[in-house]
Amino acid sequence: MYRKKLMRVCLTGVMVVSIATANVAPVFAAEPVEKVETESDSWDSISGEINFRDTDNNESIFVQFNNEKVEDYRWGDDPKDTYEVLPAETVKKYLPEGYELVEGIYSVAGGETQDSYFVYAEVKKVLVEETQDVKINYYDEAAGKQVAEVPVQVSIDTSCVNMAILTRYLPEGYTL
Repeated sequence: MYRKKLMRVCLTGVMVVSIATANVAPVFAAEPVEKVETESDSWDSISGEINFRDTDNNESIFVQFNNEKVEDYRWGDDPKDTYEVLPAETVKKYLPEGYELVEGIYSVAGGETQDSYFVYAEVKKVLVEETQDVKINYYDEAAGKQVAEVPVQVSIDTSCVNMAILTRYLPEGYTL
C-alpha cells in the first residue's frame, strides 16, 4: 500500500526536477525556446538494472537490462495516477535461473543519469524435487533367479514404491 504511494512521490519528484531543469536551461543559455524535450517525452526505451529480490532468503540479484520498452500503468481514475512499468515479459527475459516471478507490477524508478533506471521485482526460488534412481529387482522364487531389473526415479524422501509402479514394469508372463 505504502509502496505505491512512495513510488508515486519519488516519480513525481524526478519528473519535477527533470522538467524544471529542462525548462530553465534555455533561459540561462539566452537562446529562443523552440521545443523543450523532457525526459518523459523521450522514453521510448530505457536501460538500467533490475533488482530481483528473494524475500524468503533475504537475497538480491542485480541484472543489467538494455534498451527495453516501457509501458504506462494507471492505478487510479485520475490521469496523473500513472507511472512507467516494464512489462512482465521483459522482466522474465532477465530472470535468473532457478527463480520464478511473484506476480506484481514492475515499476521504473531513477533515471537521473543515462542507464540509471531501476526496477524492483520480487522472486522466489523454484522448488526442485530431488530424485534418486532405484532399481526394482523382479525375482522368480520357483526358478531361483532374477527375472528383470528396472531402474525407476523416485523422490529422495520416498521410503516405499507404489504398487502401480511395480505392476507397470512387471515382466511379461509373471504376476506378483
